[in-house]
Amino acid sequence: MSQSQSSIISQASSGDLMRDPRTIALLLAGTLVIMAAPTISPALAGLQQRFSDEPHAAMFTRLLVPAPSLSVVLVAPFVGFLADRFGKSRMLLVGACLFALAGSAGLVLPSLKLILASRLVLGIAVAMIMTAQLSLIGDCFHGAARGRVMGWQISARNFGGMIFVSLGGFLAGIGPQIPFAIFGLAVFYIPLVWFAFRELNGPSVHGDEGIATQADIESDVAWLGPVLSLSALMMLTVAVFFQMPTQLPFFVVSRGLDGASVTGFALAALTFTGGVAALGSSGLQTLLGLSGQLALGFVLMASGFGVLTLDLGLGVLLVGTSLIGAGFAVLMPAFSGLLLQIVPPERRGTASGMLTTGGFVGQFLSPVICTPVISKVGFEADFLASMTILLVLGLGALVVSLAQLRAKAV
Repeated sequence: MSQSQSSIISQASSGDLMRDPRTIALLLAGTLVIMAAPTISPALAGLQQRFSDEPHAAMFTRLLVPAPSLSVVLVAPFVGFLADRFGKSRMLLVGACLFALAGSAGLVLPSLKLILASRLVLGIAVAMIMTAQLSLIGDCFHGAARGRVMGWQISARNFGGMIFVSLGGFLAGIGPQIPFAIFGLAVFYIPLVWFAFRELNGPSVHGDEGIATQADIESDVAWLGPVLSLSALMMLTVAVFFQMPTQLPFFVVSRGLDGASVTGFALAALTFTGGVAALGSSGLQTLLGLSGQLALGFVLMASGFGVLTLDLGLGVLLVGTSLIGAGFAVLMPAFSGLLLQIVPPERRGTASGMLTTGGFVGQFLSPVICTPVISKVGFEADFLASMTILLVLGLGALVVSLAQLRAKAV
């Protein structure tokens, strides 16, 4: 079950792609995903103070940021399965509506427990958006066009994250619940999503999203093993990368630097460099292939962790985080590209949910595993171990890439 050729873009200039409403809708959906967790971070102290009379206010306040991620881990595979059965564009539309409602609810909810519950519902919306978004990129774009859109998606997340965190900090200065209003921006995305995919939702269908039938589900399982392996690799990669937001503040203090300001500079460098690198990821895919792109991403990240072990001041620290951000931004479109290559169209929703779950499990495991390791062996040894893991993964990807080049030459 595949879309008609008239609805799939394979070769198109950047200008042509940006004039396609589907491109705009999918990129904006990517900014919603990154909005979910960090936007309210600047307001946490104010929220704890406002609801200080509630039992366990300190604990509930700290749970507000990771709560959506927990929901994503729990529901993403099931959401992906539903997207395959009932339509990915419909899932994206419903997810955007739920995102606006659940995300902005914290603006008026009267207790921390209710705000926490709304954040868990927000995670369901994030899972719906993420799985539908990746699946629709596979359904609507192919070849060079798909590579461009996936790179732009990562870039949109990075730059969107910078904007929303800054806006959240500004609004938190007005009132601790005011940053929740940012989630209401999703209301303006909803008409665009409907317009972009109206042919798939309306009575006159010119393209087929690849909706799975019961026969497809029962007979087609050859993709399952490769997707599980890819999801495990995603989990490991994200777990290593996530040391930046979770461990970097403490690493900076251990170096005798100003924790808050230097961490802010370092994470800004990571995010900005990642956004720039993602813009060029489609060219890397054309030049190196997906395996070569993976190899480059792993090597860039490994180099960054290696640089962080050098105690040579703020400038070198920023170089290290920039390399890590660039490498991670190169890797993410490659993971998505591989997934879309190995999964049939009618199972892309389920597979996207599995890959999404792998990434969020990696986020949870990162502090659980790395914090005791760091307390025992120190930051330098931990970062050297991370560098080694990434180099091994990069070497494996390079071997696969060279084998593929030799096969093509023959």
